[in-house]
Amino acid sequence: MAKAIPDFEPFIVYGNDTSSSSIATRWKKWLQRFNNLMVAMDISAKKRKRALLIHLAGSQVYDIFDTFTAEQKGSEDDFDTAVKSLTTYFEPKKNTEYEIYKFRQASQRHDEKLDSYHTRLRHLASTCEFADMDREIKTQIVQTCTSQQLRRKALRTEMTLQQLLDQGRAYELSHQQAQEMENNNTESVNQMKTAQTRNYFSKNFNSQRQGQRQESTKLCYFCSKPYPHPGVCPAKGKTCRLCGKLNHFAVACRSSPQKQQHRHHESDKRQTVKYVNEENASDITSEHSESDEYTFMVQDTDENTKHPMSDKPLRVLGKFTATVELRKRIDAAEFFVVSNNGRFGGSLLSYNTAKHLGLIAITNAVDTAKNTTVSCNVAIPEELFNGVGKLKDHKVKLHIDESIPPAAQTHRRIPFHLRKQVEKKLEEMEKDDIIEKTEGPTPWVSPIVVVPKPKSPNDVRICVDMRAVNKAIQRERHITPTIDDVIADLNDAKVFSKLDLNQ
Repeated sequence: MAKAIPDFEPFIVYGNDTSSSSIATRWKKWLQRFNNLMVAMDISAKKRKRALLIHLAGSQVYDIFDTFTAEQKGSEDDFDTAVKSLTTYFEPKKNTEYEIYKFRQASQRHDEKLDSYHTRLRHLASTCEFADMDREIKTQIVQTCTSQQLRRKALRTEMTLQQLLDQGRAYELSHQQAQEMENNNTESVNQMKTAQTRNYFSKNFNSQRQGQRQESTKLCYFCSKPYPHPGVCPAKGKTCRLCGKLNHFAVACRSSPQKQQHRHHESDKRQTVKYVNEENASDITSEHSESDEYTFMVQDTDENTKHPMSDKPLRVLGKFTATVELRKRIDAAEFFVVSNNGRFGGSLLSYNTAKHLGLIAITNAVDTAKNTTVSCNVAIPEELFNGVGKLKDHKVKLHIDESIPPAAQTHRRIPFHLRKQVEKKLEEMEKDDIIEKTEGPTPWVSPIVVVPKPKSPNDVRICVDMRAVNKAIQRERHITPTIDDVIADLNDAKVFSKLDLNQ
């Protein structure tokens, strides 16, 4: 029973890509699709397969096949000869050296997976006639892959091509998963920062636009007047009334708003004092006027005083008492009104008032004489100042944690040129009752570390590594005194001693 042949795309010989290598590749793929069709249609007769090959290949292939000789065409039932002749016609003449050159020039692209690169290398190696294709492909992957981690792994460990591909797939998968996790963490951090930075950009948007308008009008940065100036800037040498700094006006001050508000609040509290007496006291009030002037009743006085910076006397017109407040500190101060013609001036507040309000801080330093000697009539034994001091009639109790097993640490080797000094030092310490010699096995062994003294080349300092032992000692808790506690304990002390712990 005859079967209907499905639609099959013919082979295009003279298409857009007419290079010999492209035609050979496309012919191989078309021939594979044709063989699959024959298997699907269950056609095994070679005569019928030959006829379907020439028919389905299209008119262009039929014209080429018609130019073949009888030997190239073969008999009507010779399917293999017809396929071989067409394949030989479409395959270009191979130049092995050029094919190897193209294989060596291949490298993995940044957006190319390792499996895709392996497939491309295997296709290029199919025309190179390598004796060991897998070895050549493996060498090319190691030399030209984009993964430095895979290259280092291949250079450290001997592996086959399949093992190299498996390792490369694992690296690509782990890199992709780690990148997704990092991107998720970055998005969450950006969401947290968005709420914090939104206000920052919204607050600075107006200031940026204001700066752009100032640049467009070309105003001076220090005085806010048109720039350039005909001469020197008017703000040079002037003090800002908002921040107190030099070389700019308050209108051009760019200090923080809090500082400006604080300075402006203090400037509003500057008042003047009018001199009044009993004759013109009826014309004033006790409240301040719009010009920020306070009025007080000044009493006549005969007291005279001198200017602190000059020997000339000041003319005292009178005095009054007022309440002064600064930083929640209140004090009743007595003010003297003097005649000031601009040549002399003085402090408005006295020393006691300024100290009470916290405007000045007085530090009482202790003056110690360099050559001060203290006479002592008590006879002090001379041996107390020789040797190593020892606390008598007192035994230190160590709280041992029995759950900690004893540790016998490895002995640290002592350099040969220090061994005599170490032996001498141990004998001195044993003689001074600092250490004791033990006999027999001991559960705890701690190594010593010998450190030569820099100022005494012939002497050494012996240190013991007690870290393992300290783990078994339960710590006693004591409060460390502060500087204030120490100063309070030293109150009314007159004689001080210094102890040098030179050991």
